[in-house]
Amino acid sequence: ILKKLMNYKHKEVKMKKKYYLIIILITILTAGIFSVHKVINDFYDKNVPILAYHVISDDPKSDMEVSTNNFKKQMKFLHDHHFHVMSMKELEDFKKNKNVIKGKKVVITFDDGDESYYTKALPIMEEYHFPSVNFVITSKIGLKNHLTKEQFDELKDNKLVELESHSNLLHHREKAKSKEYDLYNDDLKANKEYHFKYYAYPFGITNEEYVSALKDNDIHMAFKYAPSHWMNIDDDDYLLPRVPIYNSTSFFKFILKVLIKR
Repeated sequence: ILKKLMNYKHKEVKMKKKYYLIIILITILTAGIFSVHKVINDFYDKNVPILAYHVISDDPKSDMEVSTNNFKKQMKFLHDHHFHVMSMKELEDFKKNKNVIKGKKVVITFDDGDESYYTKALPIMEEYHFPSVNFVITSKIGLKNHLTKEQFDELKDNKLVELESHSNLLHHREKAKSKEYDLYNDDLKANKEYHFKYYAYPFGITNEEYVSALKDNDIHMAFKYAPSHWMNIDDDDYLLPRVPIYNSTSFFKFILKVLIKR
């Protein structure tokens, strides 16, 4: 009998040890998950990925043309994982510490004023009530494959859409990198009627003269490109990075771009 009692006691002790070990492991895992979650949230407290698209197409012919299906999957991911999609005004307030938005955030931008923004991208984003920004080349409004004047005017009244500047006539590499203040200044003045506040550099090219002209023409923030870099609230207002999304950007890479700060 004594031997049986001893065996029982030994088994009981082993069971308690296992039980305590399980509790310790669960506690460690919970703390680890909480820590990872906190780190991610801390990143988002001062940083935000700004996505940059160009064309959305059912039949992409180049890497700059993101397939409609890929775009749908990406927007659904943002929606299903509860990202707050910010407007430009929200981004500016966030940048200047006037607007605290906790948790996962992202900004969705487009360049060039391609017509696919109106026909392909916007209906998908409207489904999720996502705001977006289109940096328009104003000299191309009404040209083939670009927004028509009627579409442009209609978008001005859409509360989910912000139309901003991608220059008037500077979407040529030689002009964009000229470093001639007067060239930049004259081009910006040609767009005065639109009252633009934000600017995307053609080809992401920037320099001191360019920045000076933007400041003199009351542009609040300007954007370049950086493959995977998020915007930080301490970044220069006129050198803000955007993350370009291509058709070759796999769904896994897209997830990394909006979840992991570089």
